[in-house]
Amino acid sequence: MQPCRNLTLIRYNCRMFERYTESARRTILFAKQWASSFGSSQISSEHLLSGIMADEDLATYLLRPASLEQMVFQIKQERSCGQEMPSDADAPLSDEAKSILKLSPEEADHLQDMRIGNEHLLLCLLKETKCYAAQLLTSKGVSLLTAPRANRQFKERSLAGGQDGPASLSSKGCDPS
Repeated sequence: MQPCRNLTLIRYNCRMFERYTESARRTILFAKQWASSFGSSQISSEHLLSGIMADEDLATYLLRPASLEQMVFQIKQERSCGQEMPSDADAPLSDEAKSILKLSPEEADHLQDMRIGNEHLLLCLLKETKCYAAQLLTSKGVSLLTAPRANRQFKERSLAGGQDGPASLSSKGCDPS
């Protein structure tokens, strides 16, 4: 399923998303699609995590030692609400998802990054320790201790390769269909 380029960002304050990279914006659209495919009436932390995992380069590097396929399977098993929702249905953000998105500019500022990328969403997700996705990641060995170090190493590797870092990587691969 390809994200539609002319979709508004899920009817949320678009100004809020100005600093977000294209990849992070796609993550939010993918999260909406995942919520729909799981039969959920709202976008929660597990849907954001699923959207982050669509950025395979970043996710594979930052989410080690966790297996992306195993996590998607576990999320489907534990959090699927049954019948798929219509993809055009309005899915509001859960309180935990709002908190994650609200914290992401602060995280980017703390790391002295001008743009908000999936790496910032992931770190904020991990800070929401009571949410399902953070607990899942922690159970797979991903934590606030391991993720920032992996993020720095990933940025250094990306810069050495002539790229602008993780915030500029394109999203590919894992989608909810």
